[in-house]
Amino acid sequence: MTQNDVEILEQIAQFLENLPSEQLLQQAKSSDQIEEWHNQRKGNQILADCWRAKFITHCDAPINQALDRKEIDRLKYDGIWLLVKQYKVLWDIVQLAEPYVKQVHSELQDYWELADINSVQLPKEFIEP
Repeated sequence: MTQNDVEILEQIAQFLENLPSEQLLQQAKSSDQIEEWHNQRKGNQILADCWRAKFITHCDAPINQALDRKEIDRLKYDGIWLLVKQYKVLWDIVQLAEPYVKQVHSELQDYWELADINSVQLPKEFIEP
């Protein structure tokens, strides 16, 4: 694994641990919403720690000790690791699709430029999202 790969994996971990955003917390209108925000943030911190343990540091995740101390049950433990694996698979899919997305985007830009140069009205499917 290259240094660049490690940096990207760390950026993903940082992204995970900063969800939900502080902006969402500022919009909370009740103590239940604030509590839910903190619970989600705590859960995402655990996911980020497990992500780092699995893909960056390759050492024991804190969640393993929590399971040993019976702080969490096996179902929660397995669920957290399944989420980590799911995020990794999604990241792998993004990496596979990225060259094709770039190609299509480039071709669409070419069409836009060609249409603009020739003063051609593009179909509404090209203009409206």
